Formats: sequence, structure tokens, C-alpha cells
Amino acid sequence: MKEKNIPIVKHNSIGHIGGKGSYSHEAAKKYFKEASYKSFPHFENVFRALDKGIIDYGVLPIENSSTGGIRDVYDLLIRYNQNIVGEIYLSIKHHLIGLPGASIDNIKTVCSHPQGIMQSSDFIRFNNYDTKICSDTGSAAAFVKEYGDPTYAAIASASASQLYNLEIIKKNTSDKSHNSTRFFVLSNTCASPSNDSLTSLVFTTKHEPGCLYNALKYLADYGINMLRIESRPMDNHPWEYYFFVDIEGSHEDILIKSALEYLKKQSNFFRILGSYKRSQKDI
Repeated sequence: MKEKNIPIVKHNSIGHIGGKGSYSHEAAKKYFKEASYKSFPHFENVFRALDKGIIDYGVLPIENSSTGGIRDVYDLLIRYNQNIVGEIYLSIKHHLIGLPGASIDNIKTVCSHPQGIMQSSDFIRFNNYDTKICSDTGSAAAFVKEYGDPTYAAIASASASQLYNLEIIKKNTSDKSHNSTRFFVLSNTCASPSNDSLTSLVFTTKHEPGCLYNALKYLADYGINMLRIESRPMDNHPWEYYFFVDIEGSHEDILIKSALEYLKKQSNFFRILGSYKRSQKDI
């Protein structure tokens, strides 16, 4: 595919899940600064929109510092053939927000995205709240506003509380004091090589002893730093896995290119998902 730099210009159309006030919308704005933003209800809607050329880029969460990888997005990276062209870290500040005058003692039901509920699970259990799943944290805030019941509250961002004229009832509901989400930026094109690149790839091995070790050994032999590995089950192949790996450097680097050629030979399936500029962690 033709490589190009990522122009941060107004005419770019950026897809993300959730509407205004969602963390994905905040991540998209942080990365692209000025663009047109298009909201989708589900992860796969963003992939499909990219596939059809409806949007230029997609911004999707891939992992959280406290709850780990977003498995649905990993699975969709296999199903679709888009490229990772960037990453962005967003500090997540969950708050309990509700109607003006609502109090923490009167709240009975908390609304949020499943990740928001998981990341605030200790707080929810301690207060014995019921939970209501919403498609994103922004829509959870919108629901609380529209429903108009003071016993309902949302776990969402401060910007969502301002957007929907809600009040912050309790600040910082996250289980962990440092809560950050990593987002991938996806495109149908490739990013240009950078001096500070990461490369993401996915592969499978034969279902035999030592195959994963032998595959990854090439990275160590070539002095390549592996930053992360994540496994996901393969469809229709019980107890066999896709392995997602992040390494330092670009797949255009001579040593990395050689190592990946050997790794590819050891794999039943192999794909480079993208080389892209490393982003500073936001914690």
C-alpha cells in the first residue's frame, strides 16, 4: 500500500465509538486536533466505515492500564485489513455524575460502558449499586439526563457532566489511582517510518511444543525489544491462538525486517498490522 504521512487537517473524517462526552471522542480530538468526527455505536461499525471509505481514520481503544486488552478490537483487527498508523494514550478520570441535587446516598443504579463499570467495580460494590450497560460513557450521561430519575447516575468524564448539565457527585471512582487507555488510530493507508516507531504484528504458530518460543527467539537473537504480547483464541480452532505482539522499531529497519522474515517462516499466519510513531503515555 502507498505510504503517507497523517495530515492533521479539517477535512479528515474521524470515526470513533460513542458520541460527545465519550472517552473515544476525547481521544480522537486529542490526536487529530481539528477534523470532523463521526460517532458509531459499536467497534465493528468503525471498521466497516473505514472499509467503505465513509471515514478516513478510526480511533479505537485497544487496552486499559487496569483492565487489560479490549478483546473485541483485537478480534476485529484480524477480521479487517486496516493498518495501525498511530497511537494515543488518554488519562481516564471516572466520576459519578447525576442530576442536580442528587446525592451519593440516594443513587441506586449506575450507568456506564462495560469498561467504565469494570474500572470502577470496587466503588460500585461498596455502595451496592445496580448497573445499567450503555454503549459508551457519553451516552450513559445522556441517558441519566433524559431519564430524569435522581436515583440514576453515570460513571463518565467531567466533560460529559458539563455537556449534559449534570453534577459531579463523587470524583475519581476508578479502582486504580492511575487509569489510562491506549487507543489505536486506523487507516486504509500506511504511516511513514519514524525515528521513534513501534510495530504491531499478529501471527499463529503450529500447535506443537516450543513453536511460540522458536518464533519469538528470532526477536531476541536480533536484539529487538518486545514490548507486549496478547493472545486471542482462533475461531473454529479450540485451544489455538493468535499472538499480537508490539516491538520497538519500524518493520522497514533492516534487522527487524530480517527477524520478521524468519518469524513469518515459523508461522501459519502472519501479518504486520502497522509501524507508527510511539506516543507518550498519559498517566
